[in-house]
Amino acid sequence: MKKWLVALALALPSLAFAEDTLDTGDTAWMMMSTALVLLMTPAGLALFYGGMTRSKNVLNTYAMVLEHL
Repeated sequence: MKKWLVALALALPSLAFAEDTLDTGDTAWMMMSTALVLLMTPAGLALFYGGMTRSKNVLNTYAMVLEHL
């Protein structure tokens, strides 16, 4: 049992620092997901604020939200 723990303790630092390079696929996915979130934010805010107003004022509320882009 002690040999197993010693082997694990010796292997952990090499496993922790094994990946030092950037992966282009991961970087592209993070950029794409960030762009999607930024595109969803104004629409979500418009729907949220539109739901809190009277039905005759919804279009004006949408316009006010989209004006601040």
